[in-house]
Amino acid sequence: MKKLQRGLTLITALAIVAIFLAIAIMMLELATHNSQNVGASYTKQQYFDVAEAGIDRGLTDVDSNLPAPGSTGFGTAPPNPPPTPSSDQTALPSEPNVPYYYSYWHNPNPGATSIPDPLHARGFDGAGSTIPVPGFGTLIWSYTKSTFDGQPTGRDVGVEVLANVASIEQHTCAVCAGGGVTVDGSSHLGSQTPPPNCGSTTPYDKICTDPLASPNPPTFVPVTSGQTYLPKGNCNSVSCAYGDAGSGGTYQNISQNADSSQFLDSQATIDEMSNAAMWLSLSNSNSNVFYTSCSSGCNYSAISNINKNNGGIGVGQVAFFDGNVALSGGSSAAASYAGMLIVGGCLSVSGGTLSGTTVTAETIVLGSDSQCGGNAFAVSGNGVWNGGTLYTANGSVSIAGTGNVKYTNFYGDIISAGTVTIGGNGNFAYQYGAQGTTTSFGQYAVESFMQY
Repeated sequence: MKKLQRGLTLITALAIVAIFLAIAIMMLELATHNSQNVGASYTKQQYFDVAEAGIDRGLTDVDSNLPAPGSTGFGTAPPNPPPTPSSDQTALPSEPNVPYYYSYWHNPNPGATSIPDPLHARGFDGAGSTIPVPGFGTLIWSYTKSTFDGQPTGRDVGVEVLANVASIEQHTCAVCAGGGVTVDGSSHLGSQTPPPNCGSTTPYDKICTDPLASPNPPTFVPVTSGQTYLPKGNCNSVSCAYGDAGSGGTYQNISQNADSSQFLDSQATIDEMSNAAMWLSLSNSNSNVFYTSCSSGCNYSAISNINKNNGGIGVGQVAFFDGNVALSGGSSAAASYAGMLIVGGCLSVSGGTLSGTTVTAETIVLGSDSQCGGNAFAVSGNGVWNGGTLYTANGSVSIAGTGNVKYTNFYGDIISAGTVTIGGNGNFAYQYGAQGTTTSFGQYAVESFMQY
């Protein structure tokens, strides 16, 4: 009996040892597997770092041929890219035996263009067959190879970026709003006579065609709304937009629920445009760029004094105002410009006149409605906007005022990320001769990043 018990004890002990041995083997295998996974992840990240070096190299290439800040000619293509595949392109010191291969394709057209995805053609999983490149944008791609000179180097890794230089483009529309467009109020004539292209009877059109166009002014004013067009007050029964007598939501020359991406810049462009430090740096190195601090607010004199000895802000020049600009005063208060003004905060015109003296003059307002306590841009009181494009990149537009100084207290065209409200006694006249302009500045900004 004792021999049987000793036998069972021995068997039990051996079974326990076997179990612990199995557990030890499993733990060893698990540790080895985890170590391999960590090592593989580390290696993968190393090769992504190498491939991303090619992206940096490509961005440096395209930045080297940008037009001067404040100048036109953004559509100019960057230098010809290197051939792909090419020889070793400056491998990283940390991975001297792993070259990267990079190249890029520039879209010279203003609209997006789809091209075959170069990484898809090289067999990278996840890459689409085509990739849309934004207007004037550049696709940059880079990859590593799992072998080099017949020797294994690790793994195939590919990365792509879509990049675009920050640019500002005035589009061809009288009123383009990402939000709704509301027309309300009345026309306060005072001693003024309404232009012949604002209707001939009361209520006069609140949105008028160009009273200065000659000899053949346009027969209607194009309005594009990302939401709805809403006529109210005296405009209830008619559209109050010259050349479009539709009502009840049926309009011939007014587009509703439109795609606002057709006339608004990308968020990457707006973010770079808002970089005050960049504008300050550019103003120190480029004679076409001017920077003014508006920490205590700026007024008409701030605009008039910039480049005063050379006739003010000229065509192809940019002035950046770092803060809010409030323009007020009597009829003698005024400022004019021919190039581009960028207001980092809010802009209001409650008196006097701000004049864009050329058809390419443009003002960009970067403040939001919440920051500005209502609208990013507002004309009120006896204020007058006399010529040029207004672009509120982050906010809305309000046109009101007495109309006593000038029957049309806004003459130009409007691009708004938010709403446009023409109310009170405010009146809008389309600057039919305004021409589309493009200005580039800064360096290429990455809009999207893909890795495979």
